Amino acid sequence: MRNAILLFSLLVGLGMAAQPAVLTETGIQSQSKFIEAKREALLGKTDKAIGLFKELAESETDNDAICFELSRLQFSAGETEEAIEQLRKAYKLRPSEIYAAFLAELYQASGRHLDGAALFGALIRKNPAQEEYYLEQAAFLVRAQDIKGAVAVYNTLEKRIGVNPELARRKHSLYLGQGDQKRAEKELLALIAAQPKQLAHRHLLAGYYRSQGENGKARKVYQEILQLQPADVRAQLALQEAA
Repeated sequence: MRNAILLFSLLVGLGMAAQPAVLTETGIQSQSKFIEAKREALLGKTDKAIGLFKELAESETDNDAICFELSRLQFSAGETEEAIEQLRKAYKLRPSEIYAAFLAELYQASGRHLDGAALFGALIRKNPAQEEYYLEQAAFLVRAQDIKGAVAVYNTLEKRIGVNPELARRKHSLYLGQGDQKRAEKELLALIAAQPKQLAHRHLLAGYYRSQGENGKARKVYQEILQLQPADVRAQLALQEAA
């Protein structure tokens, strides 16, 4: 993610520097100050670069590139909340995916997990077909200890793409963490029902039963596995250990 941000930053700087000559003196001065600020940043003079970009941000309130550059430097200087404020301005001016990715990184770094979840919720509404947005939103909700909300996001995604091993495992783990064994078991059973020939799912269920001390249920699952694949060594060994 950081490489993409740095590349975008470079492109923004080059793009601004490569613009045709501005007809106003103010425009020329602004472009010169932007280049100067970029130079100071590249030389490692972060405080001076931040000062220059702040001056630019005050005079050009509608320039998202300036807000982004200032945000990036403030974040590197440990001024996370100030960086978030500038990046939110940049994102409002131009809802770029790069800005959204960096904003999510800043929300996570500052522990603003509900803000991160809201960000991806908005992205989902704009592009509901992007599966990664659902996973990111759920991850932020988990970090915010909103397990119910995270499961709801996974369920919404599941309705779009169908029963999915990764989603089932994630929900299974969340239910286990809450001590909800019934729902944890239900997720694995639903996964097997959707993909009955995938023996890995049955092994996962059998392992879960063993971890819960339900050895009778585990043996039954291993027997089902051997009916489908008599040469399954894992199931053979598990039944021998349980004998």
